Amino acid sequence: MKKTLICLALVVALLASQCCMVAFAEGEKPETLILVTDNGCLAQYEMVADKFYEKYGIDVEIIDVAYDNMHDKITTMVLGGTQIDLFSVDTIWPAEFLSAKIAQPVTQYFSQEELDALFPGYVEEFTINGELAGVPTLTNSKWLFYNKAYLEQAGYDHAPTTWDELAEMSKAVVDKGICKYGIAWSGLQAEGVVCEFGVLLDSFGGAWQDADGKWTFNSEEGKQALDFMVEGAKQGWADPASSTYSDRVVLDPFMAGDIAFVLCWSYAYGFCNDPDNSTIAGNVDIALVPGANGTKTGSVTGGGGLGVSYTTKYPEHAVEFLKLAVSYDIQKDALESYSNMPVLKSVLADEELLKANPEFAVMADEYNYSTKRPTVTAYSEWSAQFQSYLNQALAGTMSVDEALKAAEEWSAKF
Repeated sequence: MKKTLICLALVVALLASQCCMVAFAEGEKPETLILVTDNGCLAQYEMVADKFYEKYGIDVEIIDVAYDNMHDKITTMVLGGTQIDLFSVDTIWPAEFLSAKIAQPVTQYFSQEELDALFPGYVEEFTINGELAGVPTLTNSKWLFYNKAYLEQAGYDHAPTTWDELAEMSKAVVDKGICKYGIAWSGLQAEGVVCEFGVLLDSFGGAWQDADGKWTFNSEEGKQALDFMVEGAKQGWADPASSTYSDRVVLDPFMAGDIAFVLCWSYAYGFCNDPDNSTIAGNVDIALVPGANGTKTGSVTGGGGLGVSYTTKYPEHAVEFLKLAVSYDIQKDALESYSNMPVLKSVLADEELLKANPEFAVMADEYNYSTKRPTVTAYSEWSAQFQSYLNQALAGTMSVDEALKAAEEWSAKF
């Protein structure tokens, strides 16, 4: 009897499995899915498209646009009713895309186990009011990059683990004539200064918003974070030209050997260690962002992912493309072939990969602490003015209190 029951169970399970497969196979199958992305992600998604065709026999037509035009291209196509299926979603777009019915929620298609396999901050940035606006497919964050030769000359054998220690080391390299300044900030009025402040806000133990969405950055921790950025220049150990640096240009004084520390994105490790770009190649190392007020570290999420269009006729097939994009082989190939950092935790736990690239261990650790930028539907409008207040604080035309108060009043409108 027991054997009969087991066989019966297997038959039922097999039939159920076949029913699901038949339903998927007998449903309307597209010949082609259409994906809109920018040229920075093109190679990775072409690789996914090739694997997708091998697995399902469905072509994926990729419309490649410049990043600066991608947001408007996607919104115009979807809201205009153009039939597209998939598109890139920058880290700051999920709230807008869900609210405007550009991206359709894909929550129902992903199990908690599938989401838990991804670095948490990146899932969080795609989650708006409990709904997934898509899935992150590649990550970025900010780390502390430092000139290890300068620290050795100053008598240190380790990177700073707290912001107080970074200030101490910065003063030491300046006082000993090793370099001009300890650190420079990405303080230009651009999105980079929002990210830079976000890193310090998080690492000082503050937060942009509370669980109900109320703005909380104008807190004691927020004031300490911005004050730390401002006071360094006044005290002579931070670059006073920081208010003019974008998050790319800030690497120039670092690579020229003028500063010992810089916060930047993942690409900076290879870029600054390349002798074609840098006078300090071979001396650049990476560390967790320092902490304060008892925090270990803190950073900001970057990168992006893929969403499913409201105009698609084939949401299930589009979701399968998303799932393939975050599979192990794709994520590992994207890292090794295109230096696109993975969102899948297990890739950065690969022992052979870590042996060849020990910096990945530091990167993976920071990913566990990185937090998203504010959830704002009209993010670009909010950020454009917020940047101005931060820039003015760094330039010395507004005090820290004035800048944060003005930023809080502005943010209350969103």
